Amino acid sequence: MPPSPNGYEKPPPPVFSKFQEVFESCPVKTVASSIIGGAMGLAIGGVFGFNPAGGVEDRDKPLKEQLKIGFRQMKQNSTSMGRNFFWVGGIFTATECYFEWGRGKDDRMNSIYAGLLTGAILARNAGPKGIAFSAGGFAAFSAAIDWFMGRHDPSMHAHHDDIDQYKDFTRGEWMRKIGFSKSESH
Repeated sequence: MPPSPNGYEKPPPPVFSKFQEVFESCPVKTVASSIIGGAMGLAIGGVFGFNPAGGVEDRDKPLKEQLKIGFRQMKQNSTSMGRNFFWVGGIFTATECYFEWGRGKDDRMNSIYAGLLTGAILARNAGPKGIAFSAGGFAAFSAAIDWFMGRHDPSMHAHHDDIDQYKDFTRGEWMRKIGFSKSESH
């Protein structure tokens, strides 16, 4: 019997399918994203929030006092970033799951819609311009991350039939095709 795509000689035990089903559920993904986001925020806040000198007025204090002030600031920054990342991860994942369930599709548009809604929710007190800017920024960032991580799908493009014929082009061929380089085959 040839090996299956997952590397097993036989199908995996049902318990693995059950674990996969549980870990792909929206509530579990949302909680996991919140926890992971919070942990990342704590770490990033800790790294970027440490300032051993404190403010200008603290520079004349002894080193021990300066370090104490620096660590206090680091704790405040770390806690604040952890809380923010916790909410961003949770809201984004929950809304993306909602759009995936509601649309019945798993494509890039779910994360773009989730970015729009997440940005709007997080900027809800910023007024209409702030909400629009935040929603657009989150949606653009979501699209960029999906593209960078390889979740882009040419079939979503309005001209996907045209794109398919050029998918194996080299950079030079693309440059000639769009008119940035001279070619003798014109």
